[in-house]
Amino acid sequence: MLKDGMDKEKLRELKLKALELAKEKLKREIAGRLRLKTEGMTKNDINSRISEELNDKYLLVMNDVWCIFELDDIGICSNNKGNNVILASRNQDICWGMDIDAIEEVKSLQK
Repeated sequence: MLKDGMDKEKLRELKLKALELAKEKLKREIAGRLRLKTEGMTKNDINSRISEELNDKYLLVMNDVWCIFELDDIGICSNNKGNNVILASRNQDICWGMDIDAIEEVKSLQK
């Protein structure tokens, strides 16, 4: 049991729920930037619409990624048309867990 009385299983469930909510928010933000109407659509329908809209070449930049997830879960599917995804995370394990091609370590900017 954790020090505040919450057991590890409950904490795991809360983390998974937070991840699902974060993915849904990200998916809706992507759909909004693409000016897609998503009212009344299922999660899978939104994924398909995002994927269809991103049929051409694109560059997606994600900053402050704090957990591993499948890009397919937010409608970002590989279509082998030269698309690129750049993600920034303080944890290299997250980068490797998301099946990246290369890691470039960037030093903190000096103030």
